[in-house]
Amino acid sequence: MGGNSSAAVVAAKGNPMTIATRDENSASGALCELLRHSTIALKIFWNLARPVGGPVDLPPAVHIDHRHKTDQLREIDILLHSVAFGVIVECKVGDEKKPYQFDAYVAYWRRTRQTTPHLVWLLERDRPVLGDKRFPVVTITWAALRAALLQAADGASIREEGKIREFCTALVKAGIGKSESASPRPLRVAKGYEPDHAERILTSILAECPGVVGAPMTINALSPAIHAGRPEWEEILDDEWVRRVWLYLSPLDKSVRGKSAYHFHAQVLLYHKGFGDKQAAAISHIPRWAESLRKDGMTLHRNRSGTWNHGQELLRGEGVSPGVFHIFAEESLQEAQERFAFDWRSDAAAVAAGRAHLMFYVDKFNRLTAL
Repeated sequence: MGGNSSAAVVAAKGNPMTIATRDENSASGALCELLRHSTIALKIFWNLARPVGGPVDLPPAVHIDHRHKTDQLREIDILLHSVAFGVIVECKVGDEKKPYQFDAYVAYWRRTRQTTPHLVWLLERDRPVLGDKRFPVVTITWAALRAALLQAADGASIREEGKIREFCTALVKAGIGKSESASPRPLRVAKGYEPDHAERILTSILAECPGVVGAPMTINALSPAIHAGRPEWEEILDDEWVRRVWLYLSPLDKSVRGKSAYHFHAQVLLYHKGFGDKQAAAISHIPRWAESLRKDGMTLHRNRSGTWNHGQELLRGEGVSPGVFHIFAEESLQEAQERFAFDWRSDAAAVAAGRAHLMFYVDKFNRLTAL
């Protein structure tokens, strides 16, 4: 198996249109090569990606970057750009939308180009998630892109037709965008909660917290949550990532489909690799912050070495090393249920408890920033 994988990587280096592995880096790289060498493919892509009111044609001298590094060393999968024009494409293969990813990209573009970029999701399936409406984003599926390219290939030159069909064949071989249907699918069946109800509760909690910025969202299979913070934390952190308090709406019984008993629990994010442009300043505070939160009864966690999955306890005195991608503090679930008890059948009671819960940890982090 390892030999076949190595051969595929070698083939990809010799032929950029080859998708060596079923992942977004390989697929987006092949798409970039196609867009650079086929004017028809680039036109088709923009027809699908163009927002309402956007320019009919791309600028004549548009650059096409793959894995474009921002000034904070975050990577944009595909960037189409000229002097004052930008299209940021976030690609997903075997993964779902993570709306917060656009925060840093939009801030970077506004900071460096003084304009607002167009945003595009390129997905296998379009499944709405909480937090998906904060920016106007055009969604394209790989299947819809492949179908549009194949339709256009019939009228292309022999050279361009060959490149288009080569890319589309590579998608199929990699198992990307198998379905020809580009119609959005409904939000997947949630376990223990109803998505619309959860969004209403979380949105209402935020509305009751003056001076707090944030948004409700879901990330992969995690419970819906509010990511929140105070704007004045910019002085110590970075303005894109002041949302350091995450309040989850967590079902007590995840075997139930639909609304059931739930509670809230909180995490405080101390560090996340690549977030913000003041990493050195934030990292220097972590030992003091971690010790203070331990004294308050919270447990400190980090990712398992070399992966993004959490589940490893942060040891005393341990800071940010090359294998540490994120560090967060978590409250005791039992303590949370006792301190912020409420009748889950009453939305008003849930909002009141959620507000008290969120503000408790916002105020706690506020005290940390004064240390």
